[in-house]
Formats: sequence, C-alpha cells, structure tokens
Amino acid sequence: MNFARLVGFATRRALGSGVWIALGFVVLLGCGLDWSGATGLPSGDAPVLRGLERRALWLAWLGCVGSIALVRAARAHAAWREHEFDWIAALPLARRRWLAATWLGDALALFVLAACGCLAIEFAVGDARPTERVLRMVELPPVALVETHARVEWTLDDAPVSGRARLELALAGGGRAAEVRWIAKRGELATATAATIGLRTTLGLELPPADVEARAATDGESGANAQPVAFVLERLAPGAIVVADPGGLLLTQPVESDRAASLWIASRAWLALCAADALALGFGAWVSSASAFGLAFGVWLAAWFALRVEPLVPASDLFGALAHVGAGLVPTAPVLANVVGAGLLVVFGLELGARRPWTRQP
Repeated sequence: MNFARLVGFATRRALGSGVWIALGFVVLLGCGLDWSGATGLPSGDAPVLRGLERRALWLAWLGCVGSIALVRAARAHAAWREHEFDWIAALPLARRRWLAATWLGDALALFVLAACGCLAIEFAVGDARPTERVLRMVELPPVALVETHARVEWTLDDAPVSGRARLELALAGGGRAAEVRWIAKRGELATATAATIGLRTTLGLELPPADVEARAATDGESGANAQPVAFVLERLAPGAIVVADPGGLLLTQPVESDRAASLWIASRAWLALCAADALALGFGAWVSSASAFGLAFGVWLAAWFALRVEPLVPASDLFGALAHVGAGLVPTAPVLANVVGAGLLVVFGLELGARRPWTRQP
C-alpha cells in the first residue's frame, strides 16, 4: 500500500466518526433553539444577535468535533497495537511515514468537517448582512477617570483614513454610573459621542476622515496614513471611576457581508485541531490514551485562556476572535505566524511519535 492510499484510508476512517458528528450537528441546528442566548437586546440590533448565534454554534462545533478528533488521535496507537499490529508491521513503510499519512488523513477529514460546519452555520444564521470588520486592536496607555472633570488624551499615529473606533469602558467603584464624552480629532475635523457608562459599556465613534493629501499617502495594506488621530476621553459629571480595557480599542471598517466571520473562525479552528491532532498522536506513542488526550487538550486550554496572545501558537486568539463575532463583527484573518506555528507543532508531534520503537507492548 503506497503513501497516497494510506492517506485516503486514514481520511475515510476519520470521516466515519465525522459523519455522526455532522448528523448530530445538523440535528442541533434543526431544533429551532435560540442560539443567541440574548434576552435583553433590542430586536433591531441584528448584527449582535446574529453574532451571538454564530458564536454559540461555533462553540458547539468545536466541542463536538474537537473532542472526538482528539480522542481518536490519542487512541490511535492503542488501536494499532490491539487490532492492526501484524498488518502494519508487515508494510514496507517507515513509522514516520505511517504517522504522517495518518495525520494527513485526519487533517483532510477535519477540513471537510470545518467546511461543512461553516456552510451549516451560515445557513442557520440566514442571509448575509452588512456589518463591520476588525482592522486591528490597539494597546492603550493606562486610562482612568477618577476626578470629577478628569480627562485623558492619547494619539494614534497610524489610524486608517476612515472607519470606526470602539472602546471598552468599565466601572471601578465609586458609584453605579458615570457620564463621559469621547472625542476623536484629525486635523481640523472632530467627531464625538457621549454616554452614561454602566458596569461595562462599549462606545462607538466614527473616525474623522483624512484629508486628500493623507489619502494619497495611504498604505494600501494596512489602510494607515501619516495623519494621526488624537483621542480625548473626559468625564462630564461626578460619578463612578471609569477605566478602559488596555486592549479594548478596536479599529473597524464597514463591510457589506458578515459571511467572512465563519470563514476566519473555521480557519483558526482547523489550524488548532490539526496541530492538536499531531500532538495527541505523538503523546499517544509514549503514554496512555487518556494521558495523551489530557496533555493535548491541556496545551490548547492553556493557549486559549492565556492573557497574552502569541501568534506562533495557532488559534491562541480563537476566543478573542469569537468575542468579536459575538459583538457582531468580522474578526481579522489568521496571520502567517499562526500557520508557521501550527506547522512546527505538527512536525514536533509526529517526530515525537516516530521516536517510539514499533512494538506490541504499550
């Protein structure tokens, strides 16, 4: 049996359990449940309602597909030793190539399941609607409004020529609410918004458009230009202490369709599960199936819940992207470093598994 036939064999075997996953997921979609989980939002806030539903469905997909894929990969070595040892040992194929074929089959099956999940979820949320896409997140200096008429200023040197800015604000004691005003200035133009801040509030603000000269000097890839935007956040009346999330400033731009949200979540999930599958295959060669599953699953829990996003760890920003989806936004696309990091983890996992001698004993 050559390498390509082994890959096809592994793909068919992985999709055998994947069919049941897909059927179960379709049943969940057909239950007619309110997947958004939103009870206090106005009915007119369609982007957020659609985003909450899309996020809930992707979390359900990750729970179903991710858990079964890791269990299968962690049990692969035990299953080979129990049922297929003589057949595999008779093949004129190195252990490293056998592991690579198995992983490629799993990766292809996960790709099919991710594509089917993307189509099913977008069918469930309905027709495409206009929304905003995230350009990037901007780290802020410490922002806190303590005194009655306090104000904080900061400047963004590489702001896009147009779009919107979103700022996450929260209360830090001293009362139950606070009135603030947020101003953006670019050249002679300015925009502003005022609001009463509750426990946690998101302010949205249109960026002042750049002038003609700045538009001519725009960077085509990032949308940034040489005309900075100055932000001012000020308190309008006595009230609670207001603080800003250090990573809570989002720069967004309008888009005509929100379909890309599922595409970028599916891409992140596929990269993460492919790397986790390889790690489970590697760990499973040395420890029990349960331990291999726990190690692979623990690595991704630590990466997903870490306070710092590391681009070389694939999908380390998965939950951040899902939070943007839940807010009705289209997240950014995965960066090249995510792909490179996933590739390095795959090589490490397969090489770890190949180092174990091929014996019948666990």
